[in-house]
Amino acid sequence: MKKFKLVCFAISIILFAIICAVFITQNRNFFSPETEIGLDLYFICLGPTHIKYYILVLLCFFLGLFVASFLSLIVNLKFKRAVQKKTKVMQKLEEEINSLKGLPTIE
Repeated sequence: MKKFKLVCFAISIILFAIICAVFITQNRNFFSPETEIGLDLYFICLGPTHIKYYILVLLCFFLGLFVASFLSLIVNLKFKRAVQKKTKVMQKLEEEINSLKGLPTIE
């Protein structure tokens, strides 16, 4: 089953790359011009830089991918911590149940 998932993931990545390549080649006139990007803050000024649109689109895509992965990692760590706490509580309750099983019953 793991190999099937891996193969499906690889095929989906390859199909996504092919679709992106076709999209970019068909829209070459839109992606080929350059735009000027600059950052002018109060304390720092990063001069204008000329960058092509397709690089800008890729940069935004990978920035979004990085942010989503980081947020997913944070959520995953929170859930893992919650599971560890619940496991500790469950172990304590199981120990209490086992200790109570050893007591004689009152009739």
